[in-house]
Amino acid sequence: FGAPFQQVPPSLTVPDYLNQPTRNESILVFMNVRFATSKRMANELNRTLLDLDTLCAVHRHTKCHWVIHSVFTQDFLLERFHKEYKEKLPSNIIDFRTTVSDGRFNKFGFLKDYLTNMSNYDLVLVKDNDQRIAGFPWASFLDKKGSAIVSGPLRQAPGESFLKTKIWEISQHYKFHDARGWKMRNFAPWS
Repeated sequence: FGAPFQQVPPSLTVPDYLNQPTRNESILVFMNVRFATSKRMANELNRTLLDLDTLCAVHRHTKCHWVIHSVFTQDFLLERFHKEYKEKLPSNIIDFRTTVSDGRFNKFGFLKDYLTNMSNYDLVLVKDNDQRIAGFPWASFLDKKGSAIVSGPLRQAPGESFLKTKIWEISQHYKFHDARGWKMRNFAPWS
């Protein structure tokens, strides 16, 4: 009935593999995830907890809070989430917003409820569930962003960076976020 859920409790201490310097900024993370199968739900929750542990270890001396908008395609998936997973997740760090919908949804619509709360944090991260934090050079990214008010990493699938991109399906539909455009010698084609 899906992959086993392995709770990875956020330790808020730096594991040996995360020998990163800590940051003094507080952080609020917004993420959307869509659950269509029980296996996907278990796998995604495991990955999310690993990302949460990674990020909160870096920001462990300040506030580290996540708001996860979870869209379940069927009622039984939401029921399973509440029955098997919700109580095992760190409710002091994660605020789950849950809805059931098998159609399209506005993944930024729920942010309006948190606009006033955002000013209580030094950093606000809006991420897709497929953007992994574990393994991402988070501290270096924050150093490079400097005092920028808005910044974000570019997205590019590994195969898209090959010279033979004609055979690789391009995953970026929005050219502004496409890493290839920003890496061109004459800057991006839309500038």
